[in-house]
Amino acid sequence: MEPSFNALQLLRELRKEEKDWRRNRWLQLLASMVPIAGNLVVLWKLDTLAQLSGSIFGEKSLEAGFYLSLGASAALILACFGALGLVHVARNWKGNRTRQLLIEMAERELGTKRPGGSLRKDF
Repeated sequence: MEPSFNALQLLRELRKEEKDWRRNRWLQLLASMVPIAGNLVVLWKLDTLAQLSGSIFGEKSLEAGFYLSLGASAALILACFGALGLVHVARNWKGNRTRQLLIEMAERELGTKRPGGSLRKDF
């Protein structure tokens, strides 16, 4: 059976995605760490600001507390998104296992050999 053009093209794209991930994982790691570190600093500054506004206004300023809590909530949500990105990078550090399995299965089915050998030897 002659392999179809779509199957070979899909295999090529899967290999390219796997290669691109290995190049770009450091950028994604950095892009995940920036919101975590930056928003933790923002939370620390908001805590200092809350203590300062509490000493200035006392218990009378409900509006100041609302805006501080709104800012803290936004900072925590952004830090959580950064943590999700960090988990994604950590889980897929050596590549996406599903994509690697698809590449292996397609290579066996089509009888092709990857240039440079297999990316993972522990399947």
